[in-house]
Amino acid sequence: MELAIPAPTQTLTGKICERLFASQVRALETAAHHPRLSQEQTLERLVRRLGNTEVGRDAGLHKVRTSEDARKLKVSTPDSMRPYFKRAFEAGKGGQGIVGSTEVVAFGQTSGSSGEPKYIPITRDFLNSYQRSVRLINASYFSASHNWHGIFKGRLMILAARPETARTW
Repeated sequence: MELAIPAPTQTLTGKICERLFASQVRALETAAHHPRLSQEQTLERLVRRLGNTEVGRDAGLHKVRTSEDARKLKVSTPDSMRPYFKRAFEAGKGGQGIVGSTEVVAFGQTSGSSGEPKYIPITRDFLNSYQRSVRLINASYFSASHNWHGIFKGRLMILAARPETARTW
């Protein structure tokens, strides 16, 4: 005798997940169908959050009002960012206002493949943005696949550094 396995959306877990993710899926679909609006909103958010930081002021981000203004900004490079990252690293936990409008909560370290390894400041805003992105990606995947039970299988993607070089507070 074969056991009948209910479709994921018919299970209690499936129904709960569909309801929880519904608004996130709609937001992602809206952004996909209206990319210009989504990009303009993202640019406004970046200018608001980063325009008055040291990096933002030096780059002229605080003067950006349109996407055309943003296209005129000089492209940053690892070398151009090095002094800001170094100051943020020296400032330690907090380091607010140099590379982000929220506190620096940790530092990642590059592999150093192009020279000396660099410490990359990770701000509270970055972590929130990263978590939001992961939620949207997961909501989109699980909504499209209806594989709601897969949410609880414990597979995660994380940011990591070698333990001997990581610096967090």
